[in-house]
Amino acid sequence: LNLELNTGDKIPIQHKLKRAVALADIAVTQNRLKSAPELVIKYAQLAREAYIECVGADTPHSGLISCMMTLGTANKRLGDWNKVVECFEQVAEMASALGETQDYPFYLILSLNEMGNAYDKLGEVGKGLELLQQAESLLPDTWDDRYASVAFNTIYRYGSALHKVGRVAEAQQRFQRILDLPVRGGVDEMMTKAKANDSLGEMFHQSGQVNIA
Repeated sequence: LNLELNTGDKIPIQHKLKRAVALADIAVTQNRLKSAPELVIKYAQLAREAYIECVGADTPHSGLISCMMTLGTANKRLGDWNKVVECFEQVAEMASALGETQDYPFYLILSLNEMGNAYDKLGEVGKGLELLQQAESLLPDTWDDRYASVAFNTIYRYGSALHKVGRVAEAQQRFQRILDLPVRGGVDEMMTKAKANDSLGEMFHQSGQVNIA
């Protein structure tokens, strides 16, 4: 596929959409390979522009949402937390525009989670805590494999934020909940469990309950 396609407006819309998908796939692949964030951002921005050309800037297209998520993740790796907030605010807006569809809660939880974490990194602990609480409150009672990693991460981040503001008992509840949850085979889930176990052990140690830790 020629990723340039500089042949004017005569290109059929399906070809333009294929170009957008191809660019987005490159961005996602480069992100997973931990390539330079600047490279990921380059392709994600090109993909975003291509999607906008096809569907418009205000259409909550899943491909456009994916581009903004990739941009947010790449900016997170750069430590540009203001950009992270900006990207995931757009994800949240587009998720809300989806209405009560299957994808709506997933995108909304993920975006609230990432914005909460970004605000915490920016030193706006209260704002971060509020957004993480919203994300946790939207988690379903049960979830499939798609939700698992986001759910584990949301609960852990909310627990960490609670601990930071001195709400120790509530933080312990979140970390313990992660340890009690079944793992569906995801590496991210196992890593989050390990972090929750370490955090819980550290909290018990600080409180003098060394034997429990």
